[in-house]
Amino acid sequence: MIDEFKITYPNEIVTHTGISQQTVLGRLGYLRNQGVIERVVLGLRPSDEFKARLPGLWDQGLKGKTLKRMSWYRRVDHGKSEKR
Repeated sequence: MIDEFKITYPNEIVTHTGISQQTVLGRLGYLRNQGVIERVVLGLRPSDEFKARLPGLWDQGLKGKTLKRMSWYRRVDHGKSEKR
């Protein structure tokens, strides 16, 4: 899912795969601890991946504060230097 959409949220994974929410959250936590994915905080300047998804999210009725309160995840790009 993360490779397909570049950035995703847990309920989207549950909806598209049929895996239980508890399992999805457990796997996301494991992958986050392993450094494969990272949690994305939507601030004043959302990422380009997120901006590209906005029209589809708006069509689903997700807007404004609802999007900011959701947990977002993306794959970590190991080619870039780590933040300090």
